[in-house]
Amino acid sequence: MPSEAIKWVTIVTAMDAAVVSVYGWIKMIGKVINPVRKLPFEGSDGALVPLQPLASLSYESGARAIRRQDRKTVMRVQGIATEEDSTESFKQVDAVMKDLELPQGYRWEKGGKYQQLQESNQTLTFTLPMIVVFIILLMRAMFESFILPFSIFLTMPLAGVGVAWTLYLTKTSFNIMASTGTIILLGVVVNNGILLIDLITRLRSQRMKRLDGIIEAGKQRFRPIWMTSLTTICGMNPMSLGDTKILDMSYSPLGRAMMGGMLTATVLTLLVVPLLHPIR
Repeated sequence: MPSEAIKWVTIVTAMDAAVVSVYGWIKMIGKVINPVRKLPFEGSDGALVPLQPLASLSYESGARAIRRQDRKTVMRVQGIATEEDSTESFKQVDAVMKDLELPQGYRWEKGGKYQQLQESNQTLTFTLPMIVVFIILLMRAMFESFILPFSIFLTMPLAGVGVAWTLYLTKTSFNIMASTGTIILLGVVVNNGILLIDLITRLRSQRMKRLDGIIEAGKQRFRPIWMTSLTTICGMNPMSLGDTKILDMSYSPLGRAMMGGMLTATVLTLLVVPLLHPIR
């Protein structure tokens, strides 16, 4: 039903100035207000007196609902942004509201996607160090060395380079979906480094020279690494190009972050990671 049809019926009694507000629809009020005037009330002498001489009735526009948050009355103002870059939109809101003077006791704050973005940044700040620590501990147990895990750990910043450039070139904001894709990516790209470093270590344990072991491992692992990486990249292609949304958030930043990170991590892993293999 249209919001303009909402009206308040205010009943003000003549005896003690008490006010009673009745919430309803204007179409119904026209039919109800006259019978309300004729409602009988019992007086002190037992006689029935209609409401008409005791009170004045009027109706006026009112709010459909009163929102309360943290025991405070709030009013929500919503807008539709024409740009996908939420960070830039929030900066524009701050610039507009900077010189706004509100009465004492009133304040404004950004909500909705701004709060989601802040929560995403906090989650990412907590999650990334935890991912790094657990991966290093896991690889320490696998290789029984503290040096080898750090050479594999290099695949993470290599993937980060691809994520940053892909989002920049496609003009995609780093939102919740992009951060989620980055977190997933970090757990995937280390697999390439593990495959390569593990074979180099096994070849060198067979008394093969360091350079020969790196070249041989590169030859043997080149095809498997590229096949697994291209499978992931091609699988993310429809997501990165599509416009599927959930809760007004597009999946494309997740796909673009994973595609760019996988591509650069795969290329640079084969070139950079073997060079950091210990000399001994």
